[in-house]
Amino acid sequence: MRNPGGIMACMLRRLVALLSVLSLLLWVATAVLWARSWRIYDRCEVGFATQTRWPSRGYLLGVESSGRRLRVTATFYADHEETPLDDRDDIPRWLFRASQSHDTQYPLELDHGDRGDLRRRGYASESQTMYGPRSIIAWTTLILPHWFVVIVTLPLPLLYASRIVHRRLPRCPGLCRSCGYDLQGNVSGICPECGTPIA
Repeated sequence: MRNPGGIMACMLRRLVALLSVLSLLLWVATAVLWARSWRIYDRCEVGFATQTRWPSRGYLLGVESSGRRLRVTATFYADHEETPLDDRDDIPRWLFRASQSHDTQYPLELDHGDRGDLRRRGYASESQTMYGPRSIIAWTTLILPHWFVVIVTLPLPLLYASRIVHRRLPRCPGLCRSCGYDLQGNVSGICPECGTPIA
């Protein structure tokens, strides 16, 4: 029978590894967009629409980069129009669009006015909901400077890399090679802390 604590520790390690990789990818993407934002306006949108149940729903995530700032917009809509499903073939299930322009003067501002005192430092946010006769559209917009995202996404990959380096360093005899737990007097053959087999 496997140690439940060992299984949980293994799952936690894999989750931290996955989050570290995603954080590193986000860091690289933000650094590239930051370098490009001095000369190029970039925009990318990813969306998903469901048309299998009423009301039909759609989700859209858009990222824009220009002038050393990022604008991230998450949009949700629900369509209550009672149209047969056969007439809704024009609604894509997945959507991906990317574009760029050399017009660096494109301002990344909020659509309905900025809120808060942090606008002068490059931060802004807003949430809006619009109700139509047969639809609802809600969106949240967040504007951040590139450097803020770069600083926030870097520590987790660095900590994970330092853990890998620390794990590869030679350990004192009698300690678990995975977590460093003192195994003196242990006769079970596995580490009681993390479940790693004792070599």
